[in-house]
Amino acid sequence: GAAAAVAAQAGWLDLLGGSPPPLPAEQADFIHTLAARHLDPYLDGVRAAPQAGERLFLPAVRSDYAATHGGAPLPAPDEAVLALYVRHAIGKANSIHCFGELLMGEGRPPVLQPELDAHLRSLAKALAEAIGRDFGTGAGREYRLGGVALDQALLEEAARRHAAELYATQHRLGESLAKANEAGEVGRRAELRRIFGFEC
Repeated sequence: GAAAAVAAQAGWLDLLGGSPPPLPAEQADFIHTLAARHLDPYLDGVRAAPQAGERLFLPAVRSDYAATHGGAPLPAPDEAVLALYVRHAIGKANSIHCFGELLMGEGRPPVLQPELDAHLRSLAKALAEAIGRDFGTGAGREYRLGGVALDQALLEEAARRHAAELYATQHRLGESLAKANEAGEVGRRAELRRIFGFEC
């Protein structure tokens, strides 16, 4: 369940300095919801560039939290906000672009390596620029997560490791489904034999 999902993310999150101390669920949900609303138009291909007057993410999170919590400041450190922002961006972008179109009976196959490489480069570049904009670091400055500077090369490697974990998970689930189908077929034949006295 949730513990397995967290464990499966450890490899690529460790590259980013690991996860910051866990936030209370209410704070984490609040930040993640705003991250999804902010990033999803870009990740879904609805928007290609920020619009005039669009709020920057970190100030928006602080402002919205205060507005909905009686003026109280956001208790979460900026690093925790950044971690959830990066996790959502990489997780959703890879779930969309690391797999091809749905094939009936086969699911979504992994994209070819050249397509994957192009996606990861594009994602890392866009994410590095977005962090600089949304967290006020600006061009040429760095932001750190767990003491690690989040540059474009590191973001690309983290996204690559996350993609590898997605593929490994897909393979494990495929094997489990194949075993379940095989067991179901054995059971179906046994039931036909019991009822009708023959196998098909």
